[in-house]
Amino acid sequence: NFVYYKADNNIVDWAINTLKSYDCNVYLHNNIYYGHPDLEFNYSHTMDNYIILSSDDYKLLKRYYDDKNDNVIFSVGLTIVHESLHVHQRYNYERYKELYKMWGYIFVDKIYNFKNILSTKRQNPDANDNDVLWYNNNKYYFINCFFDPKNIDARVVHKYAYPIIKDTKGTFVYKNEEPIRLHNLNSYYNFFGSVGNDYTPNEICAEYNEKLYMDCVNKQQLFFSPAYTIFKNWYKSNVF
Repeated sequence: NFVYYKADNNIVDWAINTLKSYDCNVYLHNNIYYGHPDLEFNYSHTMDNYIILSSDDYKLLKRYYDDKNDNVIFSVGLTIVHESLHVHQRYNYERYKELYKMWGYIFVDKIYNFKNILSTKRQNPDANDNDVLWYNNNKYYFINCFFDPKNIDARVVHKYAYPIIKDTKGTFVYKNEEPIRLHNLNSYYNFFGSVGNDYTPNEICAEYNEKLYMDCVNKQQLFFSPAYTIFKNWYKSNVF
């Protein structure tokens, strides 16, 4: 069911003003709707220049609004911070690609022998990411969330890193190697740190937007990783 509804302007204004009241220099987007419970498995996401809150997140936001509870910044508020950056990514993607390249990602025209694997990838409404590889220690990986092809359940996915080979012609090919469970790819976590949505550069970036906001609210940095340091330095001149 692809139905979504305009959020109450009073609720949106209150939420955005509450987030802004901490004077944190973090990108926020106020074009907010909410979805039918069947839309995108009832996950909050973005579409065009809209933030589409899940019906559950919107109900929670209304409760915070009714109580005028500023703790909204720690729950649905952070979801808005996260989704705001996805909107910004969509309209400034070339800029973000420069950041992602600093993180070790490359963008390729095609991965051969990979169509069958891509058919099990969970498509993310916040990004088109079938062309992104992470390069580290002379190895290439395609990293994302995948369904179990033998038991497809929309809410059950596994995060895998598929090894990809660059052949002598410069062509990227999947050689049917077993995928690596992402949590076992230590070099990845040593570089990016432990973040919730850690399976694509777009998602990591949006999570870092949350962490940037919370660093400001807490008046101290609580999260550290090499990739986060690069992100913060890039953010100052590329988001505003």
